[in-house]
Amino acid sequence: MWCLWRIMTCCESFVIPRASSVQQAVAIMRRPSLLLMASSDSSGTSSVVDTSTISLLEHVNLNVPCHEHVLELYGFILGMALDPRRAENVSKGEGTLWFNCGASQFHLPHGETAQVWNGHLGLSFPSLQPLQHRLESYNNDNKPFAEYSLMGINDNNNDDDDDVDGAAAAYIRIVDHYGNVFHCRQEEEDDALHRYDFQQPTLMTTPQTTTNNNINNKDVEEFGLELCQKYGNMECSGLKYVEYNVPAGTAAKIATFYESVFDATTQIITNDNDNDVDD
Repeated sequence: MWCLWRIMTCCESFVIPRASSVQQAVAIMRRPSLLLMASSDSSGTSSVVDTSTISLLEHVNLNVPCHEHVLELYGFILGMALDPRRAENVSKGEGTLWFNCGASQFHLPHGETAQVWNGHLGLSFPSLQPLQHRLESYNNDNKPFAEYSLMGINDNNNDDDDDVDGAAAAYIRIVDHYGNVFHCRQEEEDDALHRYDFQQPTLMTTPQTTTNNNINNKDVEEFGLELCQKYGNMECSGLKYVEYNVPAGTAAKIATFYESVFDATTQIITNDNDNDVDD
């Protein structure tokens, strides 16, 4: 039986599904705070005052066996831009790929076994409609993702987490072929204001003689017009947070680590009915 816990961190709300029979500790990294939670079967609302000096979650690394699926998933479905510094590996059919979303990146090096994030990854978009349309365009077994769901209704007073047809989703949940889960949300007003403060480099779709972030932008001549036009656009505006599950009873030690090593803002939320959640 799944239930919902809606929490507030600074100026934004996250809806976190969890199993009522399983205790969880969840860490959310955002700009610039981190929230640790441990709970089992209660619901509530909590806020955290951000005092962290962390300014960016720069990248997430996920090993992949091959380029199959990830090119279309990250470069088309998720609207991330292929980094020019690793674009040559597309034609090689092997090697690490970098996909950029705002100031953050996904690093996808080769690994015999696919790396699966134990939790989910939160992404921001100016609008969810283009993402939803791309997902809906696939209706066969060759789609570059395993499944997706429109979750909740975009209404702060609605805690329903059922799939929604024909209504604005609170977020879109996407599962890739390896089991990684992405929660895609429309960016908050504050995110939109700072969207262009800094961005990772992108492929140029026309020949250029200037440079961007010390990258030679004559990408069309080097990589070809088709590749640049297909993977040169950046719609995903950022890696908003990461959430991961850790064993019950470990949240306090994890919070201490992030506070002392990374100067992260942390908060531990315990369930009063479970004395061993945070022991």
